[in-house]
Amino acid sequence: MDINNVTPTEEMPNLASKYALKGLFFKREDKHPLGSHKGRSLPHMIDSAIISTPEGQKISFAISSSGNAGIASAKYISELNKTRDLDQKINLEIFVGKNIESEKKNILMNTEKSDQENIKVTESVRPLQSLLEKEKMGDEKAGVYSLRQSTNPLALVGYSNLAKEISKVPNLSAVFIAVSSGTSALGIANEFNNLGNKAEIHIVQTVSCHPIAKEFDKDFSQNISEKTFEKSEAKAIVDKVAFRKDDLIKAVKRSGGSGWIPNEKQIKEARELLSKELDTEVNANMALSFAGLLKAISSGKEWTGNILCIISGR
Repeated sequence: MDINNVTPTEEMPNLASKYALKGLFFKREDKHPLGSHKGRSLPHMIDSAIISTPEGQKISFAISSSGNAGIASAKYISELNKTRDLDQKINLEIFVGKNIESEKKNILMNTEKSDQENIKVTESVRPLQSLLEKEKMGDEKAGVYSLRQSTNPLALVGYSNLAKEISKVPNLSAVFIAVSSGTSALGIANEFNNLGNKAEIHIVQTVSCHPIAKEFDKDFSQNISEKTFEKSEAKAIVDKVAFRKDDLIKAVKRSGGSGWIPNEKQIKEARELLSKELDTEVNANMALSFAGLLKAISSGKEWTGNILCIISGR
């Protein structure tokens, strides 16, 4: 498995014309070998932990996930285990919620089955709390590592290659990305600074989870008391604490970008348009960044250059 494969950047001339955009591109992270953009960061974190672990010491990882992060870490560790001696196999425990999407649960269970001695999927009422309790049972000195992206600085570095690939789009004005903890967007923003890329960063969250985007989307936040507990079809956005919130807000403002909370009608429109344009079934998680773009357009936003939406994964 080559996790360094560049994912496709696809131009969408029909949609660009429909919405009077100079150009529109989709970064297809759903085609990453590990299933989503999480595959950019988690292997970097895992490899760094392995390198820093004393020779001969057993290595164990733990992660809480709504799906994509768990899938990426499970697939990667399963591949690593195929090349390691029996006494050097890597352990991974994945804590998932009771309401995890069935498609993602099936992928995780199949990966667990293929490496059942080392990968364990545990359902929990509160997956993050279960991870925190697991962290207390061991530390890095004992070979137990948390893969919690929202607090690990190594996670940010993992998105630098994605930012470099995006920067190859000519005359890029703005990037739209769905965010939960905000790690991927902050990692991209940091690398844009290093590259001198002046493209705006626009973050997209849902009506059910929006701790960062609400700081920008005043159209939504004015009526937030009525909408806070609405359910969203896009279930991958789950981080209500948003540890990186302050840093990401600064980065978005510095870029000239904004935050958007599309309603369910806009997400449905985005999903239907993408399914037709990409000739494949697109779920709400995949369509969320594009739904944010649709809301930005409906709010009067205009750009002189090209726009890119990151299709994060299923």
